[in-house]
Amino acid sequence: MKSTLFTDFDKRAQEVRRYFLLLKNLEKGSIKLSMGNANNTKTKLINKEYLK
Repeated sequence: MKSTLFTDFDKRAQEVRRYFLLLKNLEKGSIKLSMGNANNTKTKLINKEYLK
């Protein structure tokens, strides 16, 4: 039987792994973030200064 502590740790480790994959892909330019809202269909790329 696995303790709750280890189960929670595994969940957090997976989240951190996904986050770092996202950052790696952003840095490589494989994916791009954009800003927009539901009322406005136009989007614009996020300025790199916001990511710092």
